[in-house]
Amino acid sequence: MKGDSPLITLPVAAVIGTVIMVGMPVISRMQPKKPDDPWVQLRPPTAEAGGQVLHNGRPIKGAVVSFVSTFEDPHRTYTATGVTNSEGRFLLNTFRGQIGAPVGPQLVSVQYMLPTGRFYQDPTYVDDPDDPFYYEDPGIPEMASGIPRFYSNIETSGLTATVTADGPNQFVFQLVGDAEPPDPRDNPYFEGHWEDPEDLDGQDNAAAAAAEQETGIGQESLADPSSSADHLPESN
Repeated sequence: MKGDSPLITLPVAAVIGTVIMVGMPVISRMQPKKPDDPWVQLRPPTAEAGGQVLHNGRPIKGAVVSFVSTFEDPHRTYTATGVTNSEGRFLLNTFRGQIGAPVGPQLVSVQYMLPTGRFYQDPTYVDDPDDPFYYEDPGIPEMASGIPRFYSNIETSGLTATVTADGPNQFVFQLVGDAEPPDPRDNPYFEGHWEDPEDLDGQDNAAAAAAEQETGIGQESLADPSSSADHLPESN
């Protein structure tokens, strides 16, 4: 038995060493940086900020709100993000372990994607349980935008905000318009998925119409009838 012990302990030691080598950097990245860290000192001042998102007068849950700071230097940008709760309210966070958004003007986007219940299937997938390398592939969930898609881009949303050092920095965004059917370009197996979006503009309307006809996904099926805005304060 003594002669066998090195063969047993050596792999264990190697595994432990590998875990330490890989795990320690990951753990260190999860820890908030110290105030004297040079990267922290380069960060812009932040202030607590948040607000509420309403779509056609009703709060939406699960929308991703992004504030992109606009400084004079185009290469110096910071993005603060937050996710809305059941009341449509969100709180922004820019840096790990630090709540808030950079002080200054912001371009804002809102992304609100909902599952349609359908899945994108890999056209090369072969459903053959007798294949020795068979695996069950449910596919990639198909998503549709519950709000007009132009709100998901800071360049087209038309939404802006200014975060101030003294607050209160509570912003209410009133989104209007219909939900949209799935965009074929969101399909990772769509032949034009990795092409320049500008090259696909001519196909956009026809493709979206075809997707709506095929899936039957429209604004009524994406609406949340359980939402209510009766308790919401008036917005500016």
